[in-house]
Parts: sequence; structure tokens; C-alpha cells
Amino acid sequence: MMRLQDVRFTYPSAEKPALNDVTLEIEPLSWTVISGPDGSWKTTLSRLLKGLLTPDSGTITLAEDPATSVGYVGGDPYDWLIGLTVEEDVAFGLESQQLSAEEMCTRVAQAVERTGLSGMEKRLTHTLSGGEQQKVALAGILALGCRVVILDEALNMIDLPTRRSIRRMIAGLRSDLGLTVVEVTNRLAEALSGDRIVFLSEGSIRFDGLPHDILPTRMGRDWLEAASGMEGFSGALFQRGLLPVFQVEPVHVTSALLKLLSGKLTISEK
Repeated sequence: MMRLQDVRFTYPSAEKPALNDVTLEIEPLSWTVISGPDGSWKTTLSRLLKGLLTPDSGTITLAEDPATSVGYVGGDPYDWLIGLTVEEDVAFGLESQQLSAEEMCTRVAQAVERTGLSGMEKRLTHTLSGGEQQKVALAGILALGCRVVILDEALNMIDLPTRRSIRRMIAGLRSDLGLTVVEVTNRLAEALSGDRIVFLSEGSIRFDGLPHDILPTRMGRDWLEAASGMEGFSGALFQRGLLPVFQVEPVHVTSALLKLLSGKLTISEK
């Protein structure tokens, strides 16, 4: 269990708090999405959960020490990669734990295998793709034994197929290892795929519940209207009743358009 109770945080020299009296519980084994417009302090909340920031007031309760139980992956892997090679980076966090060389090797090997990096142990980290670098960061977290993974817009700089692949991998690890996932994202499709969505605005929680329950609200409609690209197009189809649920897979969008063209669907006025 991770719990924030009446947490307030203000950056130095700021005129008002970034987060204001935030209360939040994150259940074990859940996939909780933190979303909201730019400037809603989503990253601040995730850094508080990791212990990288200390609140001005309120309490943050974790079952274990966040340094060893909570892993954090940010959007730019260059901020976190330290080792010269893949195996050096994955092993870095273990060096302060007074483990035997054998135990360290075992943990590194298991983490590398679980993240699909087998055979890349000697690769230089700066030669890896963005997706591979994020896998290295995740492997380091798994090697430490963290059971809470915070993804702070960690997949934003990665192409769509790779992003989907990594999310599937994390979902599998969540099931196999009993991980709790906290994901910060503004991407509609990804935000709506979690177990729960916490929507921030101006430093306060405006919605906390099942992902698809937010869409009929005024806040959800505004969010859909502000979306761009395939998400915006899919949002428009969903709002007009052409998609039964919000989804951006091309096959579903194409199916809806074909039914519309064939007269099997009609557009509602919304």
C-alpha cells in the first residue's frame, strides 16, 4: 500500500503550492495512471512517491523503504543510465547492497532476461535505441528487487510499436512478479488502459476512478477534444457513437469508418 494523506508541496520561490492537500491510496498489484494537462504537477507527484521530493506537510506512507522498493523511470534515459555497458548499468544499484558476486550476477542475469535484453549485456548503453535504454533502466529496477515501478512519461520518446511492446512486457512482469505500476502519461489510449485513473488539474485531484468513467464527464470531453492525431480522430468517432469504447487501434477505426460508409452506422449529433 502507498498512501498520501493531505500532502502539500511547494517549490522554492513559488507563489503557491504545486500540490495542494493531495490524498491518494495506491493498492498493491494495481496499474494506476496519473494524468492531467501540462502544468498539473504529475511528475511532482510521482517524485514524491519515489522519495525524490519531501512534502511541506502531510504524510506519505510506504510499506518499505522507497530507495529499495520503488523504482523510477523518467522520460529521458540519459538522466538515469550510469554504466558503460548494459550489464554494468543493471548491476550499478546492487553495488551498495553488500551482495556476493554470485548473487549480483544471478540478479543481473535474471533482470536482463526478463526485459528481453539477453545477448546485449556487453553493448554500450549509448549505442542502444530509446526503447532498449528504457528496458535497461527497468532491468536495473528489477535487479534491485523493486516491486513498485513508476513510469514518469517513460515511453513518450519511443515509437508506437516499441511503446506497445514495452507495455506488454511490463504487464507480463506485473503478473509474474507481482508488480505495482504507477504510470504518468497524457496519452489517452494508454491512460485509459490502466486499472484506475487519477486526473490532476492545478495541483489537485479532480477525478479518481475507473478509466472509462471519466470520458462522459465534462473534464473527459474536454480531454478528448484536445487530443490530436489518431487519438483525436478516435475521440471524435467515440463521441459520435461510432466506436463503442475509446480505442486507437487502426483496425477498430477502419472498421467503424467502413460501417459508416456502408450505411450500417449513423453519426449522432454531439
